[in-house]
Amino acid sequence: MCKRINRKERIVREKNGRYYLSPKASLDIIRYFPQGFGDLALNCICHFPIKSVEQSLNEFITRFGLFVAFAFIEAAHPIKDKNMNAADKDKLLQSWLDDAIPIRSMFDLFITLYIGKNNSTNELNKETIEKLTKILENNYSDVYQKLLKARSYATQKSTTETIGHTFSYVVPKDWYQQIKSE
Repeated sequence: MCKRINRKERIVREKNGRYYLSPKASLDIIRYFPQGFGDLALNCICHFPIKSVEQSLNEFITRFGLFVAFAFIEAAHPIKDKNMNAADKDKLLQSWLDDAIPIRSMFDLFITLYIGKNNSTNELNKETIEKLTKILENNYSDVYQKLLKARSYATQKSTTETIGHTFSYVVPKDWYQQIKSE
């Protein structure tokens, strides 16, 4: 991110051959280093004891789900730089969303957990897939069924037909009032 916008938006200032964060950048410092945050956060949360396939998958879901929710909350913080226009705010948000959650690294950790480090493929065998999906089905039945339905629907419809659905139906009518009162 820093390389993408630093010159134009004066995120980094140079003085005598040394680079410093501008006062503008220091207001929202974490936003300008999403990849550093993502890599460090992933390293901090990926070490956990493995007792069984079920326990490891549940732990994986909990930790990575929390990581994604935390990254979204960070992304939703108001930007402190009052001079930043809406387009620049959106660009900063997009950079955070693109880089703060290192999907490939998360996938690599997942594969390492269920295949091992010394395997040259990124494909699970049929037996492991069956074990993992059975755990999902047993422990997260409602959501798992919805994901199966989405997969089925996505294979039947073109991408352009499935994109564009709104998520407003997910939020109960009085949800925002409930958040304010808690």
